[in-house]
Amino acid sequence: MRWVVIGLILGHSAWCADILSPNEAVRRSLEPNAIHEYSLPGSADTYLVLEVDRQGARLEVEAGSIRRRLAGADMQPAIICWASTDAAPTILRIRSLESKAVRPYGLRLVSRVASAADQARVRGCRFLAEEKLQDALREFEAAGDWARQGETLTLLGQALWDLGKTSESVAAHEKAVAAWDRAHNPGRKAAAMYRLAVGYGLLNRREEGRKTLRAAASLAHEALATRLSRRTR
Repeated sequence: MRWVVIGLILGHSAWCADILSPNEAVRRSLEPNAIHEYSLPGSADTYLVLEVDRQGARLEVEAGSIRRRLAGADMQPAIICWASTDAAPTILRIRSLESKAVRPYGLRLVSRVASAADQARVRGCRFLAEEKLQDALREFEAAGDWARQGETLTLLGQALWDLGKTSESVAAHEKAVAAWDRAHNPGRKAAAMYRLAVGYGLLNRREEGRKTLRAAASLAHEALATRLSRRTR
């Protein structure tokens, strides 16, 4: 892996970080309480999206002014986004929140010229980092970003469940399923359907739960087969 070493002017101490280039996939393991640093190429008026595949790890991700803690229980990738306003590189820090276990994780960075809708996405990602889920959802709706709506609705459903608001939680998961369908992401839709099926069961809507669970299993199988076929081409 390429390394960049940046020396501070006039002989001050130096630091080093891996370069994470756009569309490059990185997979590494992180020791308990350790930190990995990456240098992200800078460019003015750029919208950046970082996909974090936590693989069961509890992580804290810091990129510029964005700092977000990711629970290890959710195996789905987390999305973090921000806008770059100058050409200076952004420093990305991945910090392990594990006290004992060495955990793997993966990263993928996507960048493009920022659009008007991306400004709403950036505000939504900032609200997500602050756990202001309703505010984040409103921004992603304004951006017309179905994938980020699906992610936020899932988090909202989980938060409502923890508050004992079962019916509201199930309604949020229903909307998450619809959002992932609009985002054309069958794998994430299947995961959302599984959560919805559990909610139906706990509300004694057992027939709906069984139907949703069967449909989720079938869709997950189809999504996996599609991914495997693409890898073998």
